[in-house]
Amino acid sequence: MMGMTLRERRMQSEWLLLTRLAEANPTILRTINRTPDAFHVHLSETPGWVADETGPIALQEHWVDYVFPRYYPTLPLEAYCRRAPFHPNAHPGTGFLCLWTDYTPNRSILDAVVTTRAVLAHQAVNRDMRHCMQPSAFHSERLPLSALNVPEDCRAGMSVPLNQRRLRLTPVQDDQVHPQSSLAISHS
Repeated sequence: MMGMTLRERRMQSEWLLLTRLAEANPTILRTINRTPDAFHVHLSETPGWVADETGPIALQEHWVDYVFPRYYPTLPLEAYCRRAPFHPNAHPGTGFLCLWTDYTPNRSILDAVVTTRAVLAHQAVNRDMRHCMQPSAFHSERLPLSALNVPEDCRAGMSVPLNQRRLRLTPVQDDQVHPQSSLAISHS
């Protein structure tokens, strides 16, 4: 890794974490690819609302592009869904997902994948109107979310230990939607 920039070293470390996560979850992280500035992830078993001509429909599969800006890790990685989710914190035109309200450089691709899955399933919503791009999506139902196995050797790559995990988004209140389940993370 000699001669690499901080961004290049960090992206290499993040790629190794994502590879391990994909190996531990082959039915959820179906395909992962890398380009110079982004990781491309095909998520399965990840329900999420998308807009359709007839209204919101729940899909189980999503393509997410995690883009690393020029000054990463000082600036946060960005997540874009190729088909824009129907979610208050998703841009309907670009598919941009607002993942961070309090970004710090220790946030990892593991944090991004866990948060992306929670956002897609409406397990977490940031109600701050500065982060709201689709107000009509506030009333969408939460969807059940399967567990994601985080290998023991990857847990140090998460900004918050699993047993102390709190998403940066405000969990949706039971009186605001029809609850299905909470964020599921396996500790094995």
